[in-house]
Amino acid sequence: MALPPGMYLIQGKVGIVNADTDVQGGSCQLNIAGAMADIDQVLLLPRPQISSAANTFLPLSAAANLTSGGGMVTITCATFSGFAIAPALTAIQVDFN
Repeated sequence: MALPPGMYLIQGKVGIVNADTDVQGGSCQLNIAGAMADIDQVLLLPRPQISSAANTFLPLSAAANLTSGGGMVTITCATFSGFAIAPALTAIQVDFN
């Protein structure tokens, strides 16, 4: 998400799913203007032990001072053998004056 200059409250969420039969860690992070602003981690159970509809959603949030020129907001996720689903980002412009 590209944002114009300003102050923002950023909220995000993303689902992360284990795609194999081993327990593994997973994480997702919120990046603002190239820097990590928030991170959440989870231990993912093996896929056969959960229903195919079960997903773990990780919440992410941060305040962003982009007054010097705007910036890009992204979510990145990592796990050994899995995938991310349904990412969502919301940016609310605020005035702290």
